[in-house]
Amino acid sequence: MIAAGAQAGAEHTDAVVKNRWVISAYRKLGWAKTRAEQLQASVNEYRALDPINFDFKNSDHPFDPDRAVIKFYAAVEPPMPDWWGLAVGDVLVNLRSALDHAIIGHARTQSSGLTERQERSLYFPILDEEAKWEGPSSNKGPARTLPGLIAPAVIDAIRSCQPFASTFPAAEHPLQALNTLVNVDKHREITVVAYAPHDLSVDTTKPNRIEILEITPSSNALVDGALAATMVIRRPRATTPAAGPRGVSFDPVPEIGFVETLPIPGVAEEPGLDVMQVIDTLVNGVQSTLDTLKAAGA
Repeated sequence: MIAAGAQAGAEHTDAVVKNRWVISAYRKLGWAKTRAEQLQASVNEYRALDPINFDFKNSDHPFDPDRAVIKFYAAVEPPMPDWWGLAVGDVLVNLRSALDHAIIGHARTQSSGLTERQERSLYFPILDEEAKWEGPSSNKGPARTLPGLIAPAVIDAIRSCQPFASTFPAAEHPLQALNTLVNVDKHREITVVAYAPHDLSVDTTKPNRIEILEITPSSNALVDGALAATMVIRRPRATTPAAGPRGVSFDPVPEIGFVETLPIPGVAEEPGLDVMQVIDTLVNGVQSTLDTLKAAGA
């Protein structure tokens, strides 16, 4: 009876320790979600201020007097909050830590003799090439380093979550994108850019004598005074000789959409992708990975 009781007590202790590390990983994920929600709230508040508007200036076309060139410039007030990049960095670090906590915590439940050196070398691998899973003898991959520290079922789960095991390009896998952005954040602050996408629009529901011949959006970040788009139009003709110079007016003024973006090296260079969509994708990717690890016994 004493032996049975001791065994039951040991099993309970193991379960508590194991559960503690699972909770730790999900807490890291939870904080990443909280930080993302704070960022989204700030983005919404900033947009409500209508901070980015557009002034336009027109000039003669260099080759055709019947055409005019109109350039739209961003008028930004107030500027985008400078802490957004730091918030994105917080999200990335906590997502990466969530994966590592799950693996290190599981290893601790597998071996009471886990050394400090072994623990420091443990992390959740993110690999874009299948050959790296095995790795050469000079640079052993997870298939060589994890056995003995991680349960076989969990190793299989880790492999199934790898970017190289995905059905779509490894570079576009959420974990690979996370890995790329975490490496960027280690060396420089993540940059969030307000960018004018290709959606300059003109309201055609009102009578308008202006014929638009060409629209060229700019790739510039929308800081105050930056060129946002260039439009070539056919000049409206003066109705009488006394009408004076053929000016240009819009009713209403064309609108230029913009979105806060995040560049991802190797996937979406500047201006990048919608920052909140990127964060949602990364959070969901880590959530799915943790769920897979948990189901495998991590």
